[in-house]
Amino acid sequence: MQETALSIEYASEGLELPADRLLRRIVGWSAILYGAAAIIHAALYVALATKWAASPPFMAWSFRGASDIILLVLQTAIMSTLLFGGLLLLRRSQAGIVVVRTAVACAMALTILGEVTNIHATPTLASDWSTLAGAALMTLGVFDQLSVPALILLLTLPPLARRMV
Repeated sequence: MQETALSIEYASEGLELPADRLLRRIVGWSAILYGAAAIIHAALYVALATKWAASPPFMAWSFRGASDIILLVLQTAIMSTLLFGGLLLLRRSQAGIVVVRTAVACAMALTILGEVTNIHATPTLASDWSTLAGAALMTLGVFDQLSVPALILLLTLPPLARRMV
């Protein structure tokens, strides 16, 4: 007589489709990696601007004023929240979707605010926007910065959001 192995299905995993689990993992890990990369970027920028790390020749890293520091602190807080939301999402928490969605929306708004602040604070950057080709190039650069957060935001909207928890 042949014995079959006893399979125990847990309610949380048994009712979940493989595509739902994959979607949750993709969005959760994307949020974690995007948030962690931004936090590391901010830490390296601070290290270079404060001369804690050696700067490459002919490169200047500095804060132009309080607005740069405020934007960097806000960005770091938002990205930390995004990272936390990604962890919550991997744990199948309903709050994870709300946290990720809110953090990504704030990050997108902060990206646009940062670009506007840079244009007003830096005459060289403002001149890049003075011609049609320059403005098109700079606009595409902003869209490039917004593409990953926008994709994460779209994946956390209904009806996909209901499939992840």
